[in-house]
Amino acid sequence: MQSNTHRLTKEQIRAVDFINRNLGTIRKTKVSKQTQWDDIQVFRSKPALKDIPCGKNWRWNQTKKIQTVHVADTSIQFRKLIPRKNNPSNPCEIPDLKLWQYMITNTTYRLHVLWYERGYHSEPKLSQYSFLGQFMDPNLATLFWPSTYNEYPRV
Repeated sequence: MQSNTHRLTKEQIRAVDFINRNLGTIRKTKVSKQTQWDDIQVFRSKPALKDIPCGKNWRWNQTKKIQTVHVADTSIQFRKLIPRKNNPSNPCEIPDLKLWQYMITNTTYRLHVLWYERGYHSEPKLSQYSFLGQFMDPNLATLFWPSTYNEYPRV
């Protein structure tokens, strides 16, 4: 991997390593306009910052300049985006999010990728733990998972 003359931070190296590990999958992805899986979105055209969903009191902010690295015959431009308050004097909290925006180019294609390194995480659902019912008192397990408890044999 070669990069421009600027040194990359550890965080930027992690971002490049992530996209490099996923480059094969990204290249094989059939992208009509936008494709999404897990914490990755792939686009044919570059999404403008204003088009990336944000909050009522915050917007995405580029933290450092755009970096470029070259992996084999592929050029990867990337930048980190984090939330920033629309109004610094507003006492509202902003979410703890981190988004990387990439442009991946070689002689046969150009793709734009968003990777949510740190995004919103949904709260765990009680139904995800229904397998524990087999280790609990049957009456208690039935209270938590009435429809699934009887599917498990008692230990």
